[in-house]
Formats: sequence, structure tokens, C-alpha cells
Amino acid sequence: PIALRALPDHFAYAAKTVRQLITEAQQAGATCFLCTEKDLVKLRNIELQLPLYGVIMEAQPDTALNQLILQHKITQST
Repeated sequence: PIALRALPDHFAYAAKTVRQLITEAQQAGATCFLCTEKDLVKLRNIELQLPLYGVIMEAQPDTALNQLILQHKITQST
């Protein structure tokens, strides 16, 4: 079971929001919380009543995007 809640970047976790997250997770039958490493730092000292795990994310360069940027730079240079 999954309960999904997307929150904006730099979100400040108020007590009310944390209670809502816990309620939503329990109602969905979730067995843990999963968040970004950045949010893990904010949430790790809060009692969530379920295990909390952080997802390690890594940006991968997009070859097509890199080529487009380089082509644009070359076009601007000439």
C-alpha cells in the first residue's frame, strides 16, 4: 500500500502537517515513510510512528540536452 504526498521544495514540516502525513500513511496501510535525503535530515528527529527511509538521488547528464546546449553556444559564437 502506498500513500503519495508531494510537497514543495524547502518545505517546513509543521506539527499539523506531520500529523496529517502519519494519518494518511496509516489509512493507506503504509509500512514506512520514504523521502529525499534532504527531507530525511528534517524528519529524522520527528516521531513518525513508522520507519523513515531516505532515497539517494543522483543526477545523470542527458547527452541530447548537452549536445543541444553545446550547439546553441557554438551558434551564438559565430
